[in-house]
Amino acid sequence: LDRRARGHPFSREILAAPLPASFWEINLIFDGSSDPSRHVRAFENMSVLHGYSDLVSCRAFLSTLRGGALDWFHQLAPGSIRDFEDFARQLTNQYSSAVAQEKTYLTLMAMRQGEKESLRKYVARYIKAPTAGDEVKAGGLIRSLRPGPCRTSLAKTPARTYDEVLKRCKKYINLEETEAEFAKLEE
Repeated sequence: LDRRARGHPFSREILAAPLPASFWEINLIFDGSSDPSRHVRAFENMSVLHGYSDLVSCRAFLSTLRGGALDWFHQLAPGSIRDFEDFARQLTNQYSSAVAQEKTYLTLMAMRQGEKESLRKYVARYIKAPTAGDEVKAGGLIRSLRPGPCRTSLAKTPARTYDEVLKRCKKYINLEETEAEFAKLEE
């Protein structure tokens, strides 16, 4: 342990903590190119599921790091990581620039369905845009649709929730795709 502990970013307590007999490596990977907060949350969920102690969580979390994130870890000061909370905080701070920024109301209002973009592709692209709330997303989605049956339906009978907007869009996605199939058959 002394040879391993010398120069290692983990405290001696973390390095000395025995792995449980039921230790199961968590199959997650973080290389620094994605949102570190999401990685930490996913890891914490798995760590709770497996019943890892705080000290074991540190060692298991290290096994998820690859590439630049692993290089970053090994340049930390010896003994500087004393618990999982500290490890997660340092990683999140280091890679905070990879965090997806929330879309503002104006950004969402500027989104538009492309001229030849199917309703399915546009709704899928729109859903992926993180934002502050469902009301903003619902209004933005309706406003950004091309003129057509879906937008007309949503204008005539307003949906009360974002989920209802998405359900209505799904009906019109099915209609759009069915009509496209019939058009191919008629050619």
